[in-house]
Amino acid sequence: MTVGALAGAIALAGGVPAWAGAGSPAAAPRQVASTAGAAPASSPAQEQAQVPEQAQVPSPELAAAVEEARKRVTTMAKTHPAAEVRTSAWNALRSTRGDQAVLEWLAPGGGFDAAKQRARETRARNKAFCERVIATHTAEFSPHVRAAATRALKGGVAAQAAFAASGYAEAQRLDRAAREAGEQQRLDVAAADREFVRTLGLRDPGEQVRVAAQWALRPGAADDDVAEFFGYGWATGATLDLTAYRARVADAEAARHHTLTRLIAEATAAEAAVAGAADAARARA
Repeated sequence: MTVGALAGAIALAGGVPAWAGAGSPAAAPRQVASTAGAAPASSPAQEQAQVPEQAQVPSPELAAAVEEARKRVTTMAKTHPAAEVRTSAWNALRSTRGDQAVLEWLAPGGGFDAAKQRARETRARNKAFCERVIATHTAEFSPHVRAAATRALKGGVAAQAAFAASGYAEAQRLDRAAREAGEQQRLDVAAADREFVRTLGLRDPGEQVRVAAQWALRPGAADDDVAEFFGYGWATGATLDLTAYRARVADAEAARHHTLTRLIAEATAAEAAVAGAADAARARA
């Protein structure tokens, strides 16, 4: 609330603190005679004495509060754990708008809150990226990628940010280099991969997975197509199959519930008819 009040006070003053013009003779207002019989012009010393005291000397409380706000923003620019907050704080300190920019940055809903929100969103994206990599990269095909993603997920915010920025690409490079270390090994792995993908194309219970596997082995397909299937085609097809399965289950459950409700209503009506019949045994039969 204090920071917001300070920002409002400076905004009302035109965005410049009241003491910005102190000590500048050009900025001090001069007394101008309004009638022909006015007194002779005052001396510079007398004119300076006529300037209101609050225009020459800043309010000690306001000056101290602004200085404290600037120190606080400087500290966060140097030490805050979120890079988004540090960058935003430096931008506020270097703004040409001076103290107004610093106070607005600290005010509720200002740059500090916006930077923290960006940091939370970035952390959530980095964590989700690590989890997706672990879910879609097998240990047999991408051991370095999977291991690096697992370490990042367990290592916290900084480790996840580093993995998203460069760790994933480096782990991919290591996996690629390992797969290409020996020509015969590469051929053996490619043959085993193709056989596995062929099996999925014939026997996987998911229709979309089968389609993706068959596309990876289409006539003219190369090893890169099989690698792309392992990289994302398999996971994408499985996601689509799972979504379709859940939709079918929901439809079947709705139909079952409707049928059960109808049968209960019919049984209740039949029981009521039996109870009101003259010949209950005949009606029940």
